Amino acid sequence: MGLTLTWLVLLSSVSFGLTVSNSIIMIMMMEVSLFAFIFLVDGNHLPHTMMACIKYFLIQTIGSILLFSSLMFITHNEQAMYLLSLPGILLKLGIFPMHFWVQPVNKELSYMLIGVVGSLLKVLPLWYYNNMHIYGPLNMNYLVLLLGTSSMVVGMMSGLISNNIRTMLGASSISHGGWFLLSVVSLDVIVYFLLYTLSFLMVVVSLYYSSTWLTSISLLSLSGLPPFSVFMGKLLIIYHMMAFPSAYVYLMVALLSVAVSLYYYLKFAFYFYLNMNKLYSFLLGAFFFTLTSCCVLYILGFFYGGVRISFLI
Repeated sequence: MGLTLTWLVLLSSVSFGLTVSNSIIMIMMMEVSLFAFIFLVDGNHLPHTMMACIKYFLIQTIGSILLFSSLMFITHNEQAMYLLSLPGILLKLGIFPMHFWVQPVNKELSYMLIGVVGSLLKVLPLWYYNNMHIYGPLNMNYLVLLLGTSSMVVGMMSGLISNNIRTMLGASSISHGGWFLLSVVSLDVIVYFLLYTLSFLMVVVSLYYSSTWLTSISLLSLSGLPPFSVFMGKLLIIYHMMAFPSAYVYLMVALLSVAVSLYYYLKFAFYFYLNMNKLYSFLLGAFFFTLTSCCVLYILGFFYGGVRISFLI
């Protein structure tokens, strides 16, 4: 009952935060979801995760303090507000140069908790930044592109030296954080985050249920290898970023980091594939892969096909 209530509070806080336009309420919902995560960790009765929980709590609290502090400039200096809130957002999302906590925290969490940190708890900070960027100063785009590509390179380098799946997922999170920033600039943040979340949760679920075949396929999808879901998201970002001629250098760095990052994704994908020894692992993996493929087609069709809603145009 306790865990059910905690999940309900977590999902409700994220959902309510997405529906409000008030910055203070949205930051408060981030804190509610953070406390729900702490109770979720406590409810799993895993003592070795408590240190990671404390680290995560301190990092997120500092990020929230920075966001609250930036609101003091909301009516005086728009650029100062943006510059003060940006470190808070980078800290909450684990993007360069505020990425230092991601791998140490991931290393001590269970697969289920890694899935929560890497998906649900990123929704509100990313949505907050997306709203702030739309109404923020236009001259900040190149700073965002620089931070995004730097995060991709740092994630790539961290992944190359990772020796276990948890730290590799942390490096992947840092790298994808850079793509989140680019997706905000290209106005593809909703689609890219949904496609990323599908692939990321597939990896976490397959690891949780020890489905080695699904883990192998999911890692290929998370790497951005065609024709998987994350590749579609990155292709959309690149296509829309081509409208900015001065962004070509950043796109070249982004593509180079993706190509090099394939090495560590393929390394772990081949490891899980070669350790596949159960028939039900293949059947479970095939089922989830088919389900996810249908979700990807629906998402792409909904946002870029004939089905459109006025507020998404």
